[in-house]
Amino acid sequence: SDAASATLPDGSVPALPGDTAPNAYSRTRYDHSAESGAAFLNLGYDITDSFNLTVGGRFTRETKTLDFRRVSSPNAAATAWSSYPRWWENYTGAFGGTGTFSGVLERTWDNFTYDVTPSWTVAPGHLLYFKFAHGVKSGGFNTAAQLPVALQVVEPEELDAFEIGYKSSWFDGALTFNATAFHYQYDNVQINVVGPNPGAVGGVTTSYLQNAEEAHVNGAEFELTARPAKGLALNAALGLLDTKYDKLQVVNGGANLAGAEFVRAPHVTLNLGASYEF
Repeated sequence: SDAASATLPDGSVPALPGDTAPNAYSRTRYDHSAESGAAFLNLGYDITDSFNLTVGGRFTRETKTLDFRRVSSPNAAATAWSSYPRWWENYTGAFGGTGTFSGVLERTWDNFTYDVTPSWTVAPGHLLYFKFAHGVKSGGFNTAAQLPVALQVVEPEELDAFEIGYKSSWFDGALTFNATAFHYQYDNVQINVVGPNPGAVGGVTTSYLQNAEEAHVNGAEFELTARPAKGLALNAALGLLDTKYDKLQVVNGGANLAGAEFVRAPHVTLNLGASYEF
């Protein structure tokens, strides 16, 4: 990957208004590789005519390597360009300061994920089920680091998911109703935060990709579909959600955000729809 950013001198782009931000230039180049191998098994068994059990398991080994290099102008006075239209390849100024650094990171992770799902057909068209699943989101590195303190390893995110549900069909399929309740327990949630820059003056901050130690989600979903006439379908869905970070300390002496909610996690969602096919 190769990415550059800059703040050009005021007036260097005549078609756009200028600003008072100091001139700056930075370029990040990195090679990121991943090797992954896995073995998995999935089994389903009908214990009785109405009771079924499904289990699955997967072992995964993953190795990731990052060769990271970043250069940056040390201050506004040190910046210069031979041509502004292609500024990203015509920088002639100096490099240095804390924004110029490099590093090589490598990690190997072994993970075992699995799920268990018993289900019971109470009557034709009526199903009760429970599911427990343990899942893992791959670990990695903060490839958007702008300072050495932000070039860090992010551990795999782990999730224990508990779900209970009811699926039903009524009146020869004219009406369907589904309901689900769930609890998610997270360890090492991978999040983006803004935190302190140790040694900087003036309250300068930097962005981190880091782990939140513990978090949980509780929720429920309800779905209803009706077909009152030929070609006509009516549907409605309601979602309820409660989220919280139980343990979240921003790295390098940042804020303690325990108790905060997840972003983009609305408490209530509602969908209504209708369609007619002719």
